[in-house]
Amino acid sequence: ISLEEKGNRKFLLQCIESLHVKARSGKKRFFLDFSCTKKIIAGGMLVLYAELKNLKNTDKHIQFKCSDGKTNQIRQVLKQTKIYALCRKKKAVAITRDDVVHWRVVTGLSAITDKYPDIIDKVEFENSTTKQYLFSACTEATINVKKHAYLEGYQRLRHVDSNKELWWSFSQLKDNILTVLVYDLGVSIPETIPKKYPIAHRFVRLFKGETDANLIRAGIEMPTSRTGKPNRGNGLPRIASLARGYDTNTVCIQSRHGKVLISNKGTACDNFNLPLHGTLISWCIDVRTNYENE
Repeated sequence: ISLEEKGNRKFLLQCIESLHVKARSGKKRFFLDFSCTKKIIAGGMLVLYAELKNLKNTDKHIQFKCSDGKTNQIRQVLKQTKIYALCRKKKAVAITRDDVVHWRVVTGLSAITDKYPDIIDKVEFENSTTKQYLFSACTEATINVKKHAYLEGYQRLRHVDSNKELWWSFSQLKDNILTVLVYDLGVSIPETIPKKYPIAHRFVRLFKGETDANLIRAGIEMPTSRTGKPNRGNGLPRIASLARGYDTNTVCIQSRHGKVLISNKGTACDNFNLPLHGTLISWCIDVRTNYENE
């Protein structure tokens, strides 16, 4: 269950689309078979979890059941990421693995502000500015969901109950690396760029090629917000800034067909045949990073 490799990504997104097709045709009961699952990567699992939760949020009659995981590790992940709870599976699984026990699941409707402590539970940053930078990036990501992802007049590929959940998040601290992922099912970044930043869109179309990855990158490189105010809305640049200049830090933004990975080595872009029906932002931050105040 992963978005990291094209074959795994294609399989996962096809499975999710199959669920939606069957749900639209009136099917209410689903069985999720994890008996052949060998590995689970956080981004893929967060997307699957969010899609399943959203199906239940938008249709109270939908029910999920699932099989046991193939290995004890898979069973622990399914328990810790609340897939078992979503499927009403009362499985006694002891969460003991170091790569599982620290995962946190957080969801919300508005900015992540009041739930940020749940993400960084017991995380000790060596520099308070680093903690503030991550708080700012997470806040920007979830504010952007409210501001942009669910705006009226935009085409959304998923119906979302805006009174229940608008974004979903996983986080984990392991070996001094804090991983935070935020996913929403609103309109994609490539959908909003042409309307919010027409000049940037025109530049991309003329000189870069209008791929989704290039549109995401244009949003990252925009110096100001659509409001024109200097202290507001530098959302994607702020989100991306956590990776630049530090060997251990990365930021990955996936939206629709595009993927942009920002690291100390530069910015890498990729595009896929099947679209992600939302936006997934992930940070990998060394908690020992010492950011200077800006």
